[in-house]
Amino acid sequence: MLPLFLRSRLYAAPQFLERRFGRSTQLAFAAFLLVANIFIDAVAGLYAGAMVGQVLFPAIPLWVIIDATSLVAGLFIAFGGLGAAVFNDAIQKMLPASGALESPEVGFEPTP
Repeated sequence: MLPLFLRSRLYAAPQFLERRFGRSTQLAFAAFLLVANIFIDAVAGLYAGAMVGQVLFPAIPLWVIIDATSLVAGLFIAFGGLGAAVFNDAIQKMLPASGALESPEVGFEPTP
């Protein structure tokens, strides 16, 4: 299947849907993905982050943490654009990698 898609210059599902079923199907798929991303993915991420914030700052209500997190994320996206998202992804990849490189050193230290 992959050689067929590459020969047809199809690189994403919306492109395939547009060619196979028309523009309206592609737009319906895009609308579904947008709604699913907002109401499923973003909500889960905000709630999980707020739960961590609640452990760190128990005096702050959960809804305040969610509002503050969504505001910061919105500003980050609005002013930073795609470049900020790439920078954020790079940082998020380097932190676990640095922890993975550090763990053998800590693990091999003799215990007192």
